[in-house]
Amino acid sequence: MHSTHDWKFDADSRQLLEYIKNLKDKTAAVSPTVRLGVHWTVLPSINFYRLQKNMTWLEIDLVNKQGQYRNFDYCYLPPEPAVEYFLRNNSQINLAKKYKTSGYLLLRTMIKRQPGSP
Repeated sequence: MHSTHDWKFDADSRQLLEYIKNLKDKTAAVSPTVRLGVHWTVLPSINFYRLQKNMTWLEIDLVNKQGQYRNFDYCYLPPEPAVEYFLRNNSQINLAKKYKTSGYLLLRTMIKRQPGSP
């Protein structure tokens, strides 16, 4: 069994972190950290796997209700209509991957961080 109905939203969290780790390994010279914004439902498990795998280079925080994507390299969000609408109407955010079991979307933000931003 891959997931239960009650925890389906969380079924791909481990695979997400493996995917981001592989991306980080390929682009290690670009940035020492990766900033990941997540939906509140997956924050506990993402943090658990990050600590378990000693991914100290990964910074995780919640994406706020207004969909503030500016401070993140990637966002991991449920496939809500508002998120999908935003994707279709914003050229600075691209769909990096869609996870089959949970339906969650991994978004790559193309917005450049301001110097000195947290």
